[in-house]
Amino acid sequence: MKNILITGCAGYLGSKLTQKILSNSFCGRDYQLIGVDNLLWGKASINALSQLCSPHFDFHYRDITKIDGKLAKILLKADVVIHLAGYVGADLCKERNAQSWEVNYEATKNLVDFYLHTRNDSQPWFVFPDTNSSYGASKEPYLTEESPLNPLSDYGKQKMLAAKEVEKMKNHSIFRLATLFGLSPRMRLDLLPNDLVQKAYLMKDNQSHLEVYEGHFWRNFVHIDDVVSVLAYLTHSVIGQDEVGYARYLRGVFNLSDSRYDTTKLALIKKIFSLFSIDHSRIITSEKTDPDGRNCKMSTEKLLDALNRANAPDVFQTPMKDVLQSVYQYVSLFMGFPYLPAKNSPKECND
Repeated sequence: MKNILITGCAGYLGSKLTQKILSNSFCGRDYQLIGVDNLLWGKASINALSQLCSPHFDFHYRDITKIDGKLAKILLKADVVIHLAGYVGADLCKERNAQSWEVNYEATKNLVDFYLHTRNDSQPWFVFPDTNSSYGASKEPYLTEESPLNPLSDYGKQKMLAAKEVEKMKNHSIFRLATLFGLSPRMRLDLLPNDLVQKAYLMKDNQSHLEVYEGHFWRNFVHIDDVVSVLAYLTHSVIGQDEVGYARYLRGVFNLSDSRYDTTKLALIKKIFSLFSIDHSRIITSEKTDPDGRNCKMSTEKLLDALNRANAPDVFQTPMKDVLQSVYQYVSLFMGFPYLPAKNSPKECND
């Protein structure tokens, strides 16, 4: 039996990936999915996952910053480690600076060191989500995986340093993610497209305005379902469900973004306002600066070539309009419920 370990399995990306792996894409496979999470943001997503009643799911309430005897036993079982636990976003990592350094960088380093010292001859495949915040304020028009890294936020610095640790693993897949958006069992409404959809919903009932700073900055986005599809396919390949060894094509560092969604911040706001009938005159430009500094487009040629050679199913198919409408439906249905985030960051989110 093969063992898949997902840290942060109750989070925005982790819960969606766990749901995918426990669904029909892995149905009947000889595997066990081990989920680890400290439930910092609540257990609603774990409750939703438990309703799948999958015999393949083994959840552990653990803190990955402390590798004690019990956690070590869990780690030693893994054939694939998908390390998703972490604080996400420049604002959150600034607000919880010490904790974010401990989780995002130090815990990742400790996990890598653990495997290098205990299983150097039989290391698991290590999957890690980096961020395009690692590029920082680059002057290059299109960022490739070879572009210099110059993170401006602590979040970007933490992920960049953590990714360097992960590269010590013999088999690793590091994905520099664009900003995710869309629906998840552990819903987040602070991600820029999701946040703007919620703001549009709220603005329909009042005459408020939306302040926008550095609206000319380019942003990159990717539907959470597409990220999940890539990670699930890679996991499927690693644990031996294909006989060709397609996983080798996804070894290394890859930008993971959907170029169809590339847009400036202001253009995205206007798109969402038009979609939900909010007048553009309610947009106010501001002289504030963006602490994250990202203003670029990402090249995904390397990833698309790898997915093609790996015979992966098509990704990047869903129109942005469809994803935004699904988020709007979610907000309109569940606004005010306890498990819907009641407050968003007062600033535009950077991730």
